[in-house]
Amino acid sequence: MNYYSSVDFSPSGERLASVGGDPDYQLSIWDWRQEKLLLKAKAFSQEVFKCTFSPYGDFSLITSGTGHIRFWKIAQTFTGLKLQSEIGKFGQLELSDVSAFAELVSGLVLCGTEYGTLLLWDGNLVKAHIVAADSAPLHEGMIEQIIVKDPYVVTAGSDGFIRWFDLNTIANTEPDETLTLEVKHVYQLEIKSEYGVPAYIVSILQGPDHWMIACLLYTLTLPT
Repeated sequence: MNYYSSVDFSPSGERLASVGGDPDYQLSIWDWRQEKLLLKAKAFSQEVFKCTFSPYGDFSLITSGTGHIRFWKIAQTFTGLKLQSEIGKFGQLELSDVSAFAELVSGLVLCGTEYGTLLLWDGNLVKAHIVAADSAPLHEGMIEQIIVKDPYVVTAGSDGFIRWFDLNTIANTEPDETLTLEVKHVYQLEIKSEYGVPAYIVSILQGPDHWMIACLLYTLTLPT
């Protein structure tokens, strides 16, 4: 393993999850205070972008990356604690890289796609494919950030837009057999460079009364 691609503390602060990079892509659970490895498992066979504990407990995690999202449980068995997982099944929807996800209080999980849409997961099955009007994407390109902050779901990504959607509409949807849910944002903010080029938003950190937004602002070469 040459590097760690993602690390995250559990809600209690007692455990630390890490995902290594090429070639192992290993998910590890640590008792970081004791500097002790508790559990390990191969997260996936390709690049893993992110690992995050559930905000509601120390025994559930999600990992995602190239062409996948995976749902993990730390289970108590007769032989001790074990990492158990289910891979997300995209069904008839096109496979996608997944950079961003967030768990709802109900246990449903929202993730973004490289196509600018959202998927709502119930277990490891897609419950809804969330798009804009006329099945257009919510963003142009990859969704890199999802924040659930009642009463909104906030998304951001490669098109430079941060958009707010109604959480209740998404959380309580019962879509038809097509799984499609069309939504409209209630507010949006666009971030651009001084030359008007959209920023590539990669992360949003929530403070008590402010947000810190990490983004890439592209440089333009202008003719003289």
